Amino acid sequence: MAIDSAAMRSFVHALPKVELHVHLVGSASVPTVLELARRHPGGPVPTDAAELAEFYRFRDFPHFAEVYTAVSSLVREPEDVAALVLGVGRDLSAQNARYVELTVTPYTQVIEGIPMPAITEALDLAARQARHQYGIDIAYVFDIASEQGEEGGGNCYVIHQ
Repeated sequence: MAIDSAAMRSFVHALPKVELHVHLVGSASVPTVLELARRHPGGPVPTDAAELAEFYRFRDFPHFAEVYTAVSSLVREPEDVAALVLGVGRDLSAQNARYVELTVTPYTQVIEGIPMPAITEALDLAARQARHQYGIDIAYVFDIASEQGEEGGGNCYVIHQ
């Protein structure tokens, strides 16, 4: 008996899912990045949806790294951190994900001037909002560059509910 592909897709979509290794900036979708680019125009990221979609057509790993760096440059305030988290929550909940562990590199934003407590507060608030709004639980894995010492990740704390 042949398996109906539409029925199979529907079955797989309905299954609850988890994501255990998702990088916050690296997984930012076009709609989320478009929101950030329009919030901070004039940078390396297009503010036009079609141009941004083309920017997101990765040619190779160096191009991915270029896009990653450009997107990371849009994260300038705690609200931008929260927008990334909520975008991931929205995107994954559309796939029926119920839990995600997001890898976050807070030092990138610390060197841009966002204090570590503001980053962790934004992460915590966004996780609570994502749970309420999208029904997805978010936990964090901090990527802390050891060569940066205390500045690279010291005083990281997030209350996991």
